[in-house]
Amino acid sequence: MAHHPAAFLEESDAAVAYVIEAERVFNALRRLIGQLSGLLILAETKTLRNAPGLADLAATRSQWAETEEAAARLEGPGKLAGHADRLRHAALHVGQALEAMSGGGLEAGAADLAARHLKHGYRLLQSAADPRAGLAMIDMSEACCRGH
Repeated sequence: MAHHPAAFLEESDAAVAYVIEAERVFNALRRLIGQLSGLLILAETKTLRNAPGLADLAATRSQWAETEEAAARLEGPGKLAGHADRLRHAALHVGQALEAMSGGGLEAGAADLAARHLKHGYRLLQSAADPRAGLAMIDMSEACCRGH
């Protein structure tokens, strides 16, 4: 799926409505990836032992359900159709990461699977980022744990 930056220059009512909804989904997915990544870091440092019982994970499940529903409703007009697909796929990966964390706790195998899904979701969000549409990623290149 090629990224078409020019697609965001469309000024039709449908494109504007899409960008408003896409921004909500994009920002929610970005937050969810950050929250789940934080839980993985805590688990890795042994600060967190049993993720499935945590209130944070339950709240994240609820946020993901709302975000996944919103992503499923996205319909990018014209050249924005591929953009909507990337957001839907990112939501799928976030959901799979959450499922791995919920089902297997944060033991090594589940944590590794969750981390892979979060990385895929993050890459999809990066490919969907476009500052002209308010869709910007946070630069994590200098973060302490960027290798994870």
